[in-house]
Amino acid sequence: MTISFSGLGSGLPIDEWITALCSSKQATIDNLTAKQTTLQTKSSTLNSLKSLYSTLETTATKWTDSLLGPTSDLFSKVAVKSSEDSKENKAVTATVTNLSTPSEFDITVESLASQTSTVTDKNDAWKNASNKLSELGFSGKGTLNINGTDITVSDDMSVSELVYKIGNSGAGVNAYLKGGQLVLENKEYGAKEMTISGDFADAVGLSKTENQTIGDNAVYTINGEQKTASSNSLDSSDTGIIGLSIELNSVTTDPVTLRISREADESGVKTALDEFVSAFNSVISKTDSATAVGGDLNGESSLNYIRNDLRTLITSNVGSGKYKSLADIGITTGAVGASVDADTSQLVIDEEKFKAAFEADPDAVKELLVGSTEKGTTGLMQELQTALKPALDSQSGYFKARSDSLSSELSNIASNIENKNSALETYKANLTKKYNSMDLMIAKLNQQFTQLQSTLKTLFPSSDD
Repeated sequence: MTISFSGLGSGLPIDEWITALCSSKQATIDNLTAKQTTLQTKSSTLNSLKSLYSTLETTATKWTDSLLGPTSDLFSKVAVKSSEDSKENKAVTATVTNLSTPSEFDITVESLASQTSTVTDKNDAWKNASNKLSELGFSGKGTLNINGTDITVSDDMSVSELVYKIGNSGAGVNAYLKGGQLVLENKEYGAKEMTISGDFADAVGLSKTENQTIGDNAVYTINGEQKTASSNSLDSSDTGIIGLSIELNSVTTDPVTLRISREADESGVKTALDEFVSAFNSVISKTDSATAVGGDLNGESSLNYIRNDLRTLITSNVGSGKYKSLADIGITTGAVGASVDADTSQLVIDEEKFKAAFEADPDAVKELLVGSTEKGTTGLMQELQTALKPALDSQSGYFKARSDSLSSELSNIASNIENKNSALETYKANLTKKYNSMDLMIAKLNQQFTQLQSTLKTLFPSSDD
């Protein structure tokens, strides 16, 4: 007769028992982890959506800044017209920024700015770029200093290599070959002397005073006041007019009249409208997908209210002037006759209708969109900024409050998961300890039983033995 106890050595499934006993606690942790992942996804979607709402607010602010003054006005731009506009070759060309004040003045150009240049003595060896410097009568190694920059030269260097080294030395000069001479030319214009020294300069004539031609400053007259400049590209400091830049192209004794004026900027307004429509459409479409059944923010009623208020505002009459709604200037939620399946939550711009409305009355378009300080009216973009406050207010807005709430939930869940994992590890350790103790006891019992069997066999041998 054989009697035995199953123990550690006999294959008791202790690990399976422990896993089974811990499964309910692990299931609780798994559920918390799944909820944590869901909340993290929701938080990420919320932040992405907040960014879109902020972009929409930024586009609205860009419009309302037009009320702050002419330099921020989307509806008008500063332009400059010249009495030479009909000419192909202009003596001067001018550009302005929105900072320029409307004005008119005459300009004449007595002389253009030129560059200082220095040449070597004539030598046919300069005509072939592959010639070595030794063929110029230079031997050994030496230095060439141009405007304070040292360049090392040697007699085995080619003419081409020398030209390259000079041009890339940082000395502020251009180098090129012309008619059996090396020409060095200051990159900057104006009466600026070029300093050249060194044994190589002496050898080829670059250091000779008579080989250098000092550049000229530009001389021009604006409204009777003669001025000079070291460049043919004049900026505000040269012209004396904020935002005005002039390029001097040729000498002219006939005055060129430049007229700076402010004019309606249809293209600027259209570009800003495109940005606004794109931002608005992104807000609506992303909100709809996020709050739809199965969406990350499904059930967020506050967000739906904000979205609906924006949608209602955009399609309502908000103006009191000639144009009272976006539809009056060609911005609607779909083309006339569009399919019933078309997305009517998305804005589209009828460019021809907008163009006609703007050309007919740009001031009325401005009043509709940003209001009028003179009339004391508010425009659509101001109304939009107000409508966005419940979403974006930094203290009590939806995104701030919801983000804080999610952060708190995530923090609590993370803490809960950490605590439960710690408790599970302790529980598992205790079970393992108890089962191991049980196994040791079973092992001892098995040993004792084996010894007992051996004794019994000795005392009562069987007939088979």
